[in-house]
Amino acid sequence: MALVLTGYGRLDRPHRDVERCLRDLAEAVRARDIVLVRGRACLFVEKLEEHLADEEALMRATAWSQIARHTDCHAHLLFEARRFERHVAVNSLTPGIASWALIRLPELIRFHCIVSDFGFAKYALRLAQDPRPRLARRGDSPVRREMSVPRIRSASPPRT
Repeated sequence: MALVLTGYGRLDRPHRDVERCLRDLAEAVRARDIVLVRGRACLFVEKLEEHLADEEALMRATAWSQIARHTDCHAHLLFEARRFERHVAVNSLTPGIASWALIRLPELIRFHCIVSDFGFAKYALRLAQDPRPRLARRGDSPVRREMSVPRIRSASPPRT
């Protein structure tokens, strides 16, 4: 899986950990070692659960308005990862399971990073750069602020 960087370190560091787990899983699949695949699948699910929980806590802490939609996406990712883990636990290494590990799971994670995490990263980076106190920012929505037009003061003519 090619790592998708969002530009927000608090997301990118855990994404590297998840990518490392997927890379280790892929190596185990290519080695055709089902015992190692089972262990790597378990580690991947554990790391993914940890990362998604931390990400959701970060979203709540920043009062991101899209958290409900994002947590639904996380639930789908975890469902797929756990389903893969269950299949690996009771089946041998088939071409279907190999495809799941090598293609489907990495692409699901990559798609999620591009579609969902970039929006949150942009929001979080904007908050991190905003000099106003956190309480003053709470009710702001990113769209409202970006679309606001600065007021133009009418200047009185210079006195001569």
